[in-house]
Amino acid sequence: LPVRYIASLSRQAAYQLSLGHLVSGSLPMDESLNGDVITLGDTLVSFEADVSAKTAAIGGAEVLKVYRASNGYVYIIDRVLADTN
Repeated sequence: LPVRYIASLSRQAAYQLSLGHLVSGSLPMDESLNGDVITLGDTLVSFEADVSAKTAAIGGAEVLKVYRASNGYVYIIDRVLADTN
């Protein structure tokens, strides 16, 4: 993202950006779920997991780490999922 992009967002725009990183339900990587997923921000992102290689990508962003939460999973990715246009 451009420098200071997130800081320049209105509160509503920042909220919408964050919703683009959340999905309803649970997406465990070990079930090799692959395909498109609709986020709570109503955007479509691809979810690609390769269990044998222990790698995954979400919306083209590489998954760096996965944490199990009580209600799902937290995927740490290497970039923000945003269209800056």
